[in-house]
Amino acid sequence: MAKAPRITSEFLAEQATDPRHQQAMRERERLLSERRLVLSKDEHGLVDELNVAGANVQSVWDLVNRKDPYPLALTILERHLNQPHHVRIQEGIIRALAVSYAPDSILDSLIDRYQLMADSENILWVLAYAIGCVAKRGHSERIIQLLGDQKNGKSRSGMIQNITRFVSDGRVLFERLRALESEGGEIATVAASVRSKVFTKNSRASSRSRILRQQFNS
Repeated sequence: MAKAPRITSEFLAEQATDPRHQQAMRERERLLSERRLVLSKDEHGLVDELNVAGANVQSVWDLVNRKDPYPLALTILERHLNQPHHVRIQEGIIRALAVSYAPDSILDSLIDRYQLMADSENILWVLAYAIGCVAKRGHSERIIQLLGDQKNGKSRSGMIQNITRFVSDGRVLFERLRALESEGGEIATVAASVRSKVFTKNSRASSRSRILRQQFNS
């Protein structure tokens, strides 16, 4: 069994006086500082536009997971979705668009970019996740079609996680998820988990409906 790393005051003192360690730490800080500068310059115009709209942010990432809605910022984010940005800023824009109150135009823009399949696997997963967040019950047919297209690859697992609310389309969705399970790998695991949730939701809905009918007829 491998020994645990030696983290003691003696070890830390050695690190503090080790020239190689100190050089490595300075180099790491230099690279991080350069990265922060690159990202700051990249999103400078975007941040200015967001703040004019009242977003009060220092970075687009300040919007990600924000509890208070920011509808005025969505149009700006949508406009920047396909503009040339650093991949880290692109991810922040996409994640900031992943809100349930986004209009249909944003869903269209996300799907259009997703179907180009021109991004890295990570960005494709984030796009798929955002599509799942923005889509509403009326969009379930489009989502099911995206899930059924194997060229969209394993990034579809990001989309699957947010579609259990499409209970009204449970049968079709249930069958699509079962088909995804046959593909194997990560997407099969996610599909199986979500299919179980869809089954449970539909079972509960059916039980409630049956109880109401019994009460009505009694």
